[in-house]
Amino acid sequence: NRKIIKKLRYKGEEVSQYLFERTLREPDRFLAIQLLNCISTCQDQKLRKKMLAEAKKTSDEFIFATYISLFKRAGMPEALSTVRKALQSSPDNRVRANAAEYMAEFGELKDIKLLEDMLDHPSNRVKINCLMAVARICERTRNGAVDQLKMLSAGEDPAASESARFALREMKVRLQKKPIGINLMEFLTQNY
Repeated sequence: NRKIIKKLRYKGEEVSQYLFERTLREPDRFLAIQLLNCISTCQDQKLRKKMLAEAKKTSDEFIFATYISLFKRAGMPEALSTVRKALQSSPDNRVRANAAEYMAEFGELKDIKLLEDMLDHPSNRVKINCLMAVARICERTRNGAVDQLKMLSAGEDPAASESARFALREMKVRLQKKPIGINLMEFLTQNY
């Protein structure tokens, strides 16, 4: 079975569907976990909903932790509320640590307080993953703000443009300077 699992890894949507269906029928808990670990992609919305529903139903914390890792690998932001609840209430350190890893990718600014509350957790893995998640959320938020401010700074509204440039300077972001003079080749081609 393990050889089959390795051959199937990273083969696409049909394989994801097969592996998930096989996971649901698998009586061996550890093989079911291995099957879930082999799912690397999932763009099929019906399958994503099924996986999320099955994760919510499971009472096995180890399998639930594996689902959370799958949601991160498969790029499933729709699992955020489920993962957020798991981080808050799960007694299992694996679940909380995997939830923090997921939050690093898909968490929002409002999740920072929850993650910071976990910094006193007894498990070092949970603490470290929560700290990394806070850093990643802040970095993503800052980068998004910088991109928006750069677009505003290049806009036609002089007041908004100047305000955006001021904000970028305060954030210590360098803007590409516009050339003061006229580009000689551009001038020559336009005028001669």
